[in-house]
Amino acid sequence: MIGCWVYNTHLLAALSWWLVNVVCIVLMAVIGEYLCMQTELRAIPLNNGPKSNL
Repeated sequence: MIGCWVYNTHLLAALSWWLVNVVCIVLMAVIGEYLCMQTELRAIPLNNGPKSNL
């Protein structure tokens, strides 16, 4: 958005441009949250390492 503003020397007023950006932002947030949840909800293996006799 800043690049477009610098290139055009003004903010865009087209509604379609704003709608596309809002949809992309929402999609990135939702998909990012979904991928983080998938990673965080994986089971943590507790008994995989060799046991040492201390």
